[in-house]
Amino acid sequence: MDTVHSTNDIAMTTDNMGEPSNTSTDMMLQWLQTMLKLQQQQIADMHMNQQHQYEEIQQLTQQGTPAQTISTLIKSEINSLNAARPLKECLGTPAYFDASDLALYPS
Repeated sequence: MDTVHSTNDIAMTTDNMGEPSNTSTDMMLQWLQTMLKLQQQQIADMHMNQQHQYEEIQQLTQQGTPAQTISTLIKSEINSLNAARPLKECLGTPAYFDASDLALYPS
């Protein structure tokens, strides 16, 4: 008599000795092959995206945008962001807090 165990949505059948049957082994191999193909496709997609980014960076470098111009733009953007923020109110020295008596009701 075979028993069925559910593991990660894959039904695994075992024979009377508790060993996985050939059917469950075949299903597991098929699942692993599918996962490997998906992972290989994801890696290929990431490589392609990185290649496009590299080529775009190379094109921008070829256009000759000086690094000094880029840093100036960044500094001016930072300064405009700081100018948009309201100034914090300057408060005086805070009063000393005496924590020697924290009773709710005087005795």
